[in-house]
Amino acid sequence: MNIAGWLCEVAGKIVAFSMGDKDTGEMLAVAVLPEYENQGIGKRLMNLIQDWLFSHGHQEIWLLENQDPNIRACGFYRKVGWAPAGFHESGNQILKLHRRLIPLER
Repeated sequence: MNIAGWLCEVAGKIVAFSMGDKDTGEMLAVAVLPEYENQGIGKRLMNLIQDWLFSHGHQEIWLLENQDPNIRACGFYRKVGWAPAGFHESGNQILKLHRRLIPLER
């Protein structure tokens, strides 16, 4: 595995992190402490991981979403553009995000 991650610190305290695996194109984690949610931190960390994974040649990236409605992230990924793509043997749903190509101006 070739894993990288990013941290968000506020006043020296780690309040969020994200991780991805460049070999498989999997986004492994995005986590934000509850008191720091709804400030754009999770979305920013998610964008960093997505950009990093796409920069390694992946045309689509994926993650496993826990279907437990008590999990705070449940539904978040769909809100930011990820689409269901089946189920993993673990019972978690597979979500995928396709690279959006920007057409060149003529």
